[in-house]
Amino acid sequence: MYCYCKIIIFLVFFGISVYSLAIGEEISTAKAITVMKNLEKQFHGIQFTAVIANPPLMLERSVVYDFTNRRYFVEDKSVAEWKDGATNYVSCINRFSYDGKLFYEWQQCKHGTQFPEKDVASYGIMTDNMKDSPMNEKFSSFKNGIGIGLPFMFYDVEGKHYNIKNNGGGFYEHDCMSKYLTEWVKQNNLESIVSLHEGVWTITSTFVSKKNVKVRLVIDYDINKNGFVTNAKYYYTMPNKPKQDEFLANEFIIDTVRDSDGNWVPTTLRKINSSNDETTLFQYKNVKLLRSISSDIVQIDFPDGTMVSDMVHKMEYKVGDLIDEDKAIDDFIRKHHLEGDHRTNTPYRVNILRYILMTLGIILIIIGIGRLYVKWRKK
Repeated sequence: MYCYCKIIIFLVFFGISVYSLAIGEEISTAKAITVMKNLEKQFHGIQFTAVIANPPLMLERSVVYDFTNRRYFVEDKSVAEWKDGATNYVSCINRFSYDGKLFYEWQQCKHGTQFPEKDVASYGIMTDNMKDSPMNEKFSSFKNGIGIGLPFMFYDVEGKHYNIKNNGGGFYEHDCMSKYLTEWVKQNNLESIVSLHEGVWTITSTFVSKKNVKVRLVIDYDINKNGFVTNAKYYYTMPNKPKQDEFLANEFIIDTVRDSDGNWVPTTLRKINSSNDETTLFQYKNVKLLRSISSDIVQIDFPDGTMVSDMVHKMEYKVGDLIDEDKAIDDFIRKHHLEGDHRTNTPYRVNILRYILMTLGIILIIIGIGRLYVKWRKK
């Protein structure tokens, strides 16, 4: 009995020792990247709605994002101040998306604080070039402040204060955590990965901004919560200042809960600006981690009455009306001030080819009728 007690005490002591070592353990980048990729394989996308409200002003943004192919769909409902307008406020519904080939955007607005009805005029764009779509072009740095590891989104800091992509980061702002870590290692930005809490890694990276501000990013990556980042701190050291003058500039605190499927999802994000002690609260609802994303989710169907600028076929038309192709092309040329350009675009060449084929068809029909007539006369 005494022997068994000694064995139990030894095992308990050994377990505590191993646990203590694990808590303070430095994690290798190879192990960290492997763990992250395994967590990321479980889900192919995320769906959520973020709300910022300061009545009557508000912004509600609903997002579906595909991690693998970077496809997405975004819908914004907003009430904003309109200083130069007929009323004090303007209410808009904006949608924009990328389906892997084409970019779409759609907008509908009206005066006041009530959202527009279906009969209010709307405008749409379809293009294969992001630069033709203002909403999609802004998406690469849009400020939703989700601040999570699937994907890792810290737009407010990286988009506004400095661009990590041009300062050693080299990643997209919508990438997963494994890609961030891989790039940080490649660019020699990674300082350490340490397990300070059970199942939580503290990852530290350092950067230098264009204005020569030294930035130290410290994040908590929670393995137990689907690989979410639950906290992020940005420390700054101003140019020509010693390391001891480093100060906390911004902090992100993310609160999470388990959903009905047992997955951890974010509920709120607090962004704390330490310089003025100001806190911005982001609230999240309808959050889902998606195992698959169908193509129709990331496409926009323009409703009847929408005036569409089709940048692919160089046409301007209203959805629901019969399309006069020549007029649609002329309208496009006038709207985009292309009158001086030679009208040798693909649609125009297609029209010429169509007319040639029609003429040839008519000639062949006439020849066929002539042959039949000759045969009939011979009989």
